[in-house]
Amino acid sequence: MSTKKVSEKLPKIHEQSTFDLPDTPAITVSQSTGRKRVKVIIGISFITIVIFLTSLNYFLHYEQKQRDPILTAEKKQASIIAKVSQLIELPSNENPTIATVSDITKLKGQSFFQNAKNGDIVLIYPKANEAILYDPAANKILVTGPIASNNQAAVAGASTNALSVSPTPILVNVALYNGTTIGGLTRKIQEELTQTMPSVTVVDNANASRQDYINTRIVDLTGKSAAAAQQLAKVLHGSVGSMPSNEAVPTDADILVILGKNQ
Repeated sequence: MSTKKVSEKLPKIHEQSTFDLPDTPAITVSQSTGRKRVKVIIGISFITIVIFLTSLNYFLHYEQKQRDPILTAEKKQASIIAKVSQLIELPSNENPTIATVSDITKLKGQSFFQNAKNGDIVLIYPKANEAILYDPAANKILVTGPIASNNQAAVAGASTNALSVSPTPILVNVALYNGTTIGGLTRKIQEELTQTMPSVTVVDNANASRQDYINTRIVDLTGKSAAAAQQLAKVLHGSVGSMPSNEAVPTDADILVILGKNQ
């Protein structure tokens, strides 16, 4: 009797084992695959976001450049003015019109541009009646001169976004007096003026009545060369003043320059 009861329970034990064992591995594989899929999706999403943000940044930068060329031009002009101001004193009460020489062949015959080349820059100050030719490659002033006319017109052979004035230097005769003990100073200054102000002709080199001038003085002898006198004052770092009573008035000169020790 006891043996029969045991054999009747055995099929139930076997049936329970057959049902439980296969489920555990199936659950483990499903969870691992799900995690891998999530990681892949996150990775692709991250890459997509990076590409999108990079493209958006490039697009906005490109659009800004396309829609704001004036700002770029203003920055370039400000850079030019800053460089030129380190070489020569510039008018402080106005912004210049800036043009770039693009075809030097169209400027032949104009003394102001006789030493110019393509790529040189012209700064024009209508109110101050002043024009400056600047060589950006060599970072030097090629020539300065007054403007004959205040009428606005395009500079021949130059490319610019604004209107400018055509600089035509006024020819003046200048006498140089050495007001210092520095030997050969007038000859040195004459050579410099030949390069920077071709509209100036030096007609006299002499010593001043005294050699203790500290600052260079420019005198408009005829009263008709105020613009050229102001320009000389800027180039020579001097000031325009009256004729000293102890100095001899030079003949055939429109302007007298008494050189001081500041040279």
